[in-house]
Amino acid sequence: EHLTIVFVGKLVQNKGVEELVEATSRLVKDFPALRLRMIGRGKDNMIDQLRNKARELGALELLEFPGYMDQVALVEEFSRAHIFAAPSYYEGGPGFVYLEAMACGLPVVGCSGSGVDEVVTSGKIGFLVPPKDVNALHEALRKLLSDSKMMSEMGDSARQYVVQEADSSICIKRLESFYSSVVDSQTKIKN
Repeated sequence: EHLTIVFVGKLVQNKGVEELVEATSRLVKDFPALRLRMIGRGKDNMIDQLRNKARELGALELLEFPGYMDQVALVEEFSRAHIFAAPSYYEGGPGFVYLEAMACGLPVVGCSGSGVDEVVTSGKIGFLVPPKDVNALHEALRKLLSDSKMMSEMGDSARQYVVQEADSSICIKRLESFYSSVVDSQTKIKN
């Protein structure tokens, strides 16, 4: 029914939520039925601040704040969305929420220079933009929303990546192999 961008995480400044609201608010002119579902907990003052930002930019109807969701509901949300965007200034590790969205076939938009780089190949699975860069975030989202074929292909590539590279049994085997090689090298050094 609506083109939907979904964000999942704590609604705090360092998660890039203000930049995401500004970037998506600019898109409403070209995509009037666009929705930004911001899933997660946040302090009332942050939610009010985000609503005020959208109101100032003439896009208050854009925002939806369903609150916290359990894993089952979250999978349903991902399945109904078109894009996952979480422009956190920094994410440690691979960012499991990105992998969860990718497993559901969503192209993702995140920030470069952090753990998201480990799982998102910009231009193939989604886009990586510089942290705090509203213009780059806006452009990445616009590219995806403007090209349903690209959006679908990136979503398919994202799902394929998770199946081939992020399956927990595959990752555990890789870790076991790595640790075994470290132990073997240490044993050879001692002998």
